[in-house]
Amino acid sequence: DVTGLYGYVRGYISTDVADARASLQPLMLRDAFNAIERDGVLRFRMRDGMGAVSVDPDRFVLGGEFDGTLEQTREAEAEIAGRVCLGFVRADGNFENAIEEAVRPDEATHAVSTSKLPISLTLAEGRQVTERWLAEAATARDMIRMALPPSQIGIGAGDVVLLPADGDEGGGRFRVDRIEHGASQLIEAVRIDP
Repeated sequence: DVTGLYGYVRGYISTDVADARASLQPLMLRDAFNAIERDGVLRFRMRDGMGAVSVDPDRFVLGGEFDGTLEQTREAEAEIAGRVCLGFVRADGNFENAIEEAVRPDEATHAVSTSKLPISLTLAEGRQVTERWLAEAATARDMIRMALPPSQIGIGAGDVVLLPADGDEGGGRFRVDRIEHGASQLIEAVRIDP
């Protein structure tokens, strides 16, 4: 189901024999979408934060690893890249190789993350991709873990949950990356900023 996708592909090179996931990965990275399997249907969804499911903190599960609270962590500043470089085929030229980069303005020591996509982009599109990756990396430093009751089984990997701010815990939108099903659902998610 690709009804929720939008974007424009100027050119794409696939020279290796690979599975579908590996072939789609460069497009998923460039256009910010996820592939999610639900009820036997493979759905492609933009990572735009739309359709967030509100989660009431009073519904967190008590017992086990959690006591009805939200566990919120933040990665160390040093663990994220301060500079992102992207190699691609230039669409607004003679199809030569090009590199675009984005740098965090507050970054004094520049850890570099480099990627190459077999996709044809304009220089402006390449810049947009690097800036989005840099912003996503900074935002995704915030992670949460929570336990929800079985009645919330409709929440799955790839979904976006909306949490209210509570004291020192910052609310916001979080994309569910991992779920463990058991007596309760243990959910791990990262902050997004749509």
